[in-house]
Amino acid sequence: THWYHPQLTKQATEKFFTDSPGIKDGSFLVRKSSQSEGKFVLVLSYLNQALKYEIEVADFSFLTEIRQAYFIDKGPLHSSLEHLIEHYSRFLDGIPVLLKYAITGKGKLVPIMDADCKRSSFNSDALSQKLDKCLQIKTNSLGGFNNNGLSPANSLPPEMDIPPLISSECVVLLCRLGEGEFGEVYRGRVKMGEGYKDVAVKVLVQGSQRLDFLKEATVMMKLRHQNIITIYGLCENKRLMMLLELAELGSLLDYLLNFPEVCLFTDLCNWAMQIAAGMSYLESAGFVHRDLACRNVLLANHYLAKISDFGLSRAVTADTDYYRATQRGKWPVKWYAPESIYYKTFSHASDVWSFGICLWEMFTKGEHPYADQDSLEVLRHIEEGERLAKPDLAPDEIYAIMHDCWAYNPEARPTFAQLVQMFGHLATNVYENVGLPHQAQVSVAVVENERNLQECKESATNASISAKPVN
Repeated sequence: THWYHPQLTKQATEKFFTDSPGIKDGSFLVRKSSQSEGKFVLVLSYLNQALKYEIEVADFSFLTEIRQAYFIDKGPLHSSLEHLIEHYSRFLDGIPVLLKYAITGKGKLVPIMDADCKRSSFNSDALSQKLDKCLQIKTNSLGGFNNNGLSPANSLPPEMDIPPLISSECVVLLCRLGEGEFGEVYRGRVKMGEGYKDVAVKVLVQGSQRLDFLKEATVMMKLRHQNIITIYGLCENKRLMMLLELAELGSLLDYLLNFPEVCLFTDLCNWAMQIAAGMSYLESAGFVHRDLACRNVLLANHYLAKISDFGLSRAVTADTDYYRATQRGKWPVKWYAPESIYYKTFSHASDVWSFGICLWEMFTKGEHPYADQDSLEVLRHIEEGERLAKPDLAPDEIYAIMHDCWAYNPEARPTFAQLVQMFGHLATNVYENVGLPHQAQVSVAVVENERNLQECKESATNASISAKPVN
């Protein structure tokens, strides 16, 4: 890599550009910042001037490692310096001229496409390969460096395992679906090969939440399960966006409230089993969700539930089975286990408590737990050994499962693997005589939901012609 010079000082850089009149526009180098530890400076030649851009590095904890993202002036995030340089060799994004010539240690100019570039993919699955083909982005892998003069000196920080960065030219927003923790959620389309795929697009509104937004994307990138929403990538054009699998029927909570007549007992058991299966997978992957509730479960169709909203999710370390929060923030206390409220500790067992509240929501067809009680009243209620009342639709066996999930001692609660077996048994054996809901009933709910999305459907038909790129 010719352009990286970690031993180069600010004074030496200025002298080089001063002593090199007529240097070509687009010539550049990268050095370490002399003022900010851990940051870098992109020095770019334009109209006989040396323009300087600070490259910021954002650190955050992922599993047991510290990962990093590189960006200029709140611009697009990149997993390495080389990814950043490759991006600005193709897109202006705030700089006056594309990066064209790498300045070597001997002061020579090397065209960037000849500067020992080598492909380093973000992800190996087929979808990412299609997206990369759409973007036609080439990235490089970093080698070692020596310590002589302007030549590269040492290896760069490890690459951050973030989702693919998708060009805004490949994405269109069709209509607003609602609001999420970080901002607005839209129905959109992303170009994949020769066609388009419908997606849900979460748009970050507050720039101060950028790292939290990225943390959620990083968590989701590690998860692949039929009962967990899939992330396709990140996109940025003025605002950072997350492209997710689109669940056509929306949240389970809204579905329960809007179409209670089609949510039969067997459906509730089936959804409970699928949620438990997704949470069991999450546990095996070493994550706690911390925000399991019906509002954060989506329906791909009437028979398939998927867990979403991993904004509060955290990894648990190898030597313990819980995560200790350092800040309270906006916590959904009515869904939280007592140890989470008192000691800020979260575990798979505390997720099981939340699952019990989620069950109660389902079997009440969307009622709010503890009604209008405040947090202190809820805690007093729990400490006195009381629990939420038995829903009318819940048989004794189901309510007993809820109570097991609400055991005060975390070790006394069932595991998600056990819950999968419990509800699998209920859904397929004990109540098999109930039968599946009549298809016509389900169709009524689906048709009504599709009516709400009709404007999106019409826009999507001509997306490649009339839809504007993301702003």
